[in-house]
Amino acid sequence: MENKNIFVHIPKTGGTTINTAMNNVYWQTEPDFNYRHLALKTKISTSADIFNPSNYDRYQGYNIFMMLREPADRIMSEYYFLRERKEYINLLNKPPVDFDDYYKKPQTHNYMVGFLVGKRIYDTKPTTRKDLEAVIDAIDKLPIHVGIFEYFRESLGYFKDKTSIEWARNLSAKRMTFNRPSINDLSEETKQDILNLNSLDQELYVYCRNKFEATKSKYDSYKVNFQLNKYDHIFPYMSKTCLFEFCLDNKHYIKQNFLFFKDLTFYLIKDLDIKDGKILVQLWNQSVLDSIKKSFPDSEFYNEISAAHGTSDEPLKQLINLGESINEFFKKDPKASKKFYKAMDLDKEKIVVPKEEKKGFFSNLFGGK
Repeated sequence: MENKNIFVHIPKTGGTTINTAMNNVYWQTEPDFNYRHLALKTKISTSADIFNPSNYDRYQGYNIFMMLREPADRIMSEYYFLRERKEYINLLNKPPVDFDDYYKKPQTHNYMVGFLVGKRIYDTKPTTRKDLEAVIDAIDKLPIHVGIFEYFRESLGYFKDKTSIEWARNLSAKRMTFNRPSINDLSEETKQDILNLNSLDQELYVYCRNKFEATKSKYDSYKVNFQLNKYDHIFPYMSKTCLFEFCLDNKHYIKQNFLFFKDLTFYLIKDLDIKDGKILVQLWNQSVLDSIKKSFPDSEFYNEISAAHGTSDEPLKQLINLGESINEFFKKDPKASKKFYKAMDLDKEKIVVPKEEKKGFFSNLFGGK
């Protein structure tokens, strides 16, 4: 029986959570006819044909649905999620130095509309009002069912009504960012600046939000529970990225210790087969601390890093503290701290797993063995 549901996943709108729930899988599936997202190799959107008027007849009878997110919050989430992912950031003409630099870059503007008409992420060709008009025309005429990220639970009820998809009562939230400020941390001036630069996205968002709010009351009682556990996302993150990437701005330190971090990742996940994300981060933190102590005993470097680690009992917070402490140490006296860039060696004997784990295999770490 043909699948008549087509989900259009705009980046950073909660789409991985929806995609995995639809397919009852742990992680998102590859884009295909029924799942429109970024092509894996080119990073180009696969949704363009849906928003081409010449294809409307082809899509009659399909249940097309998607989610939109308030533009300032979406672009903030995008920055803190992608800033350490070089396969994306390198598509910008120049890597951003911080969030302010990022949102002001023309390549980041109006990407909800840009994605829908088939643009590559960070496309050099600006999104236009004509693109916005094409998107709204398709939404109205096909029609396309648009949920709102800020009404996620109600949107799932709306999608169930339009697609007959039965969502599980307990859903695991995916693609959580480990360390990012809240949208409420931005000044009103900055938020308004972002909205002005993304005026087409904002216009689309307001248009669709108003339409959704007119029917939202029908889905206010829809029940679904979201499981928000950042430790569940440690494993997919570490399969491609050094765990320190999101909280350690000093990329030279990561580069100098790349083999150490790679060996540590393989040993914890593949050899010891750690399956608990919290234990994994705990062992990573302690291993880094033990290796710094061994390489630089009784040093100011070790003392400062150790003190930062000890300010929390929560492993993810300890990790962030370690990264920030390393950043600050090398900034404080760059010349005197050069000697602490010496590459460390992994002492596997020092790693003690707090509980027994079964053996298994984990592949594709750091791009493979």
